[in-house]
Amino acid sequence: MVVVARWWYELAIVALLGAASWSAVGLLGGPGAVALGLGAGATAAVAAAKLEPVRDALFVAAQRAIVPHRLRLGLVRGGVITRDGRLPAIVRTRCRVDQARFWVRLPSGLLVEDLAAAVRVLAGSCGATDVVVFRDGPRQDRAIVVVARPRWGWPGR
Repeated sequence: MVVVARWWYELAIVALLGAASWSAVGLLGGPGAVALGLGAGATAAVAAAKLEPVRDALFVAAQRAIVPHRLRLGLVRGGVITRDGRLPAIVRTRCRVDQARFWVRLPSGLLVEDLAAAVRVLAGSCGATDVVVFRDGPRQDRAIVVVARPRWGWPGR
């Protein structure tokens, strides 16, 4: 269940692509489905090359798939883990072109200050220019982690 909870976004994409492929093969046959897939891929590539909103949407989708796993790796490497090996749970994410924002629930034994002490390790793991940690309201077990990831890793680009 933990794997499904952590990989739900990727599993949903694979399920949607599988269902679309199954339907395309059923409607068009094998060669028609391959031609449709190649045409859709080429259209997406041309649209991403020419249109800024499409490129930004693809970048945000890629960031949404990659950064949570990098953040979990940074939490492990930064020592933000309980004695029995529990990591903070990423409850919600919101990604933009220049940043990814994570709402995190801390297990008992961890504090927001533990997250704040590991921001340099988190930034290194996420490929970010900066990581900022905020307390999420009055509760001690909630935090917001903002990962600044400008495109290509350079501010202003």
